[in-house]
Amino acid sequence: MEKLSSLIQLENPTLKQCDRVISAADVIRMMMEVRKGMQSELRFQDELGLSEEEVAFYHIIENLGNKAFTNEFMAELVHKVLAAMKKQFKVDWTNPHRSDVLSKVNLAVKMVLIKEKITGEQLKFLTNAIVEQAKEQYKDWPRNFA
Repeated sequence: MEKLSSLIQLENPTLKQCDRVISAADVIRMMMEVRKGMQSELRFQDELGLSEEEVAFYHIIENLGNKAFTNEFMAELVHKVLAAMKKQFKVDWTNPHRSDVLSKVNLAVKMVLIKEKITGEQLKFLTNAIVEQAKEQYKDWPRNFA
């Protein structure tokens, strides 16, 4: 019994070290995968001419699941929607007392989408999703975006 106990004590540090080596290798592998994904996303973003602030809006349209939209169409739509929204933004535009500004932002988004022939449920979903993203992303307008 004493031999078994001393044998376990000898092997235990070795096992712990092996676990750490395996864990470190797993972490490095995961970091490399994340890096590849980020590089791929940056290349894709660059190919479509999207800025960092536009990417979230692109993914909203992409997640709609409509395979009829090309990447180029979605990127151009994002450019148009953001330009229209930014014309309507005012200081504190996300606060409840500025519902008039929020209504103008909603209308600006809707008008761009309608001009691009987006209708029905897609129109409702995209308008709501884009405005919600804008409220989060541009809540401090214009302080952080001057």
